[in-house]
Amino acid sequence: GPAVMEAVPALLVAALRRLGSSKMPSLKTSLMLIFAQVAQDNPHVLVDFLSKLTDQPPGALTGLLRVWCTVQELNVRPFEAALTLTALAKLLMLNDARVLNAPVIGYPLVNTQAGRSTRASGQPTAVSYSSVPFVVRAIEFITNAASTLADEDTDTESEYETESDDSEVGPQQLPSKPRRARK
Repeated sequence: GPAVMEAVPALLVAALRRLGSSKMPSLKTSLMLIFAQVAQDNPHVLVDFLSKLTDQPPGALTGLLRVWCTVQELNVRPFEAALTLTALAKLLMLNDARVLNAPVIGYPLVNTQAGRSTRASGQPTAVSYSSVPFVVRAIEFITNAASTLADEDTDTESEYETESDDSEVGPQQLPSKPRRARK
């Protein structure tokens, strides 16, 4: 009812704060499912709501999209992957510049000036990342998932094509006399 709808913004703010403070990838992934469900059902409402929250640096919307891009590949269960990928597609379909142009973590940058680093040296090399628009990463996630599904579909089809006809049960393989149960 109306009381539940009044509690949703507070729930989203609490989930967003916990998402920002959490160091556990599994918790971040679980919290992202809340936002993915809202994005799937009402993407414009989620974007407008997060855009109005100004107390979350670098902004609630950008912060959420950054975390989403860091944990998306951890969604390995079919339901989680389907929900988050569908929600990403719905966000892209909004064609909203606030979403499409939000800067998110891109790809690792190689520092050619850094010296050689080994595990034994004890000094790990700091990895820096590029910044890319959210649309780039979202399309990457969706196309990678589609490619994986296409590969699995091709593998399944080739399994059916390579099975021999010996696997079928024919009359010659049936027992000649039925066994009777002992009394």
